[in-house]
Amino acid sequence: MLENARKLRSFLSTQAKVVISYVYDVSNYLRYNGDSLLVPKKERLYYRIIVDAHSVEKGLSLKDRRPGFGQQKIKRLMKEVSSYDTSFGAFPLEMAVGALRAYVDFHPQGPELHFVEEVRQFVERFTKLDGVALTGGVQSAVPRVEGPALTLLEGLQSRHSVRHFDQQLIDRTTLLELVRLAQGAPSQCNRQATRVYVYQGRHQIDRILALQGGARGFSQSISNLVIVTSDTRAWRGSNQRNQIYVDGALFLMHFLLAAEALRLVACPLNLAVDSRVERQIRSVGRIRPGERLIACVALGPMAGAAISFAKSPRRPIDEVVSFIAEE
Repeated sequence: MLENARKLRSFLSTQAKVVISYVYDVSNYLRYNGDSLLVPKKERLYYRIIVDAHSVEKGLSLKDRRPGFGQQKIKRLMKEVSSYDTSFGAFPLEMAVGALRAYVDFHPQGPELHFVEEVRQFVERFTKLDGVALTGGVQSAVPRVEGPALTLLEGLQSRHSVRHFDQQLIDRTTLLELVRLAQGAPSQCNRQATRVYVYQGRHQIDRILALQGGARGFSQSISNLVIVTSDTRAWRGSNQRNQIYVDGALFLMHFLLAAEALRLVACPLNLAVDSRVERQIRSVGRIRPGERLIACVALGPMAGAAISFAKSPRRPIDEVVSFIAEE
């Protein structure tokens, strides 16, 4: 009787710590998320501009691009750039204006495209400025079907998200090899709680991607789709509450590099969805209860002799690294 009471107190104490820690997480997110009015506008704009610029890049990287696409988003991006304070860093401006320049280059000149002319004039304002490198846009890639295997360094430097797939199905042996290679990812205390669900049926892929919502414009070329999950059962207590995503993300990155090594192209698709959509995806994908969704991955052989992909430039290294001197 006393032993049972002790176990109950221990259990309630542990669960109370979980609740307290999640309350801290919620309050921290409410304070610092990108919509919070408590965050300075220039800091919020830094990331908003990057996200909207990348949307332009993604649109330009698709196979079937229609003239004049994305006007509402581009108008918003130009407004954001115009009000951005570069003292917080020039990177978002350089990425955005580079993407807009590529948008202009995609369109033939002509009076019928008045909006494109408006974008052209906007870009010209920045191309005349000294020290502004326009880094965003698209670049070309060719399939790697022959030659020696990439070294690890080459693989790290060459990996990009590609949205042009040959629609052939990847054989089961190759898929299992991909997962086996991804299992080399580090995992806290070797838990290995990550799981992989593979979909190759057209109807099922279409239903999942419709819920995911981030593959418009190229979803019909995706014949091989993977969902990476991580099992909540592997984690205990308040201090491990976020490790489920750390382990899952490490596995995901190894999976993407394995695809690169096996001469496949891949595009990770985020599963940043609300709880209702998450439940729907879990139902359609027949994913076990208790597993959290990490990401989708579209993959396959590259389609065509040469394709375009988003440049997705990287932030200046001095913005990313802080050397902390000992006090």
